[in-house]
Amino acid sequence: MNTRKFGIIDIGSNTIRAVKYKDNRPCGDKAAASHILHFTNEGILSEEGAVDLISSLLQLKEYLGDVPIYAFATSAMRDVKNFCDIKKQVSDKTGIEIELISGETEAEYDYMAIRSVCADKCGIAVDLGGGSAQVIAFDENGVKESESFAIGVKRMRNAFC
Repeated sequence: MNTRKFGIIDIGSNTIRAVKYKDNRPCGDKAAASHILHFTNEGILSEEGAVDLISSLLQLKEYLGDVPIYAFATSAMRDVKNFCDIKKQVSDKTGIEIELISGETEAEYDYMAIRSVCADKCGIAVDLGGGSAQVIAFDENGVKESESFAIGVKRMRNAFC
């Protein structure tokens, strides 16, 4: 993105998080609870779930203001069979286009975040979210290997509690 101000929305299993950027630096964030897994049954996100998602996105869009918004969805939405319909509803009602990212891309984003806060040149990192876990092995040249597993804390709770 070449603009000086923009917003990123991460649609995850636990939260839908918006981060404001100015001059390519984060300058504020806000989160809304995500209920995607709660409203998903046999791979279908219910109409109630779509309304909940759209409501959260409208709140976060208002928070971000009049800036370009990049929105991406992770694990919980990867398993939604009616994602194309949900994506269209979101676009029609909010103007926000959602990109569905793979577990591999999610791991790459995790690596970029790790490098921005960690001085270690090599290591192993785990991002345990609500819908998935990414395991990333990295060295001074970047990601050596990564894997995404559908074993997030919300999935485990739903399966075993």
